[in-house]
Amino acid sequence: MKEMLDGLDEEELYHIINGMLDLSKISLRNGDTVDAKKKEIIAKKVSDIRIARQHEQAKRILDKEEKR
Repeated sequence: MKEMLDGLDEEELYHIINGMLDLSKISLRNGDTVDAKKKEIIAKKVSDIRIARQHEQAKRILDKEEKR
């Protein structure tokens, strides 16, 4: 999944996460708990990737500052 998201920026990832959570709620309202859980899992994975990117970016910035 990470490879599929590599070209997306933070805002796009944010919208994917929120969209999947919204779709999960719709699935729950429609009684499809399995589909809702799948969408929640996808949102969690995308969120984890987004957080990992933020950590990598922060580390690069800190490393750059230390070299100055």
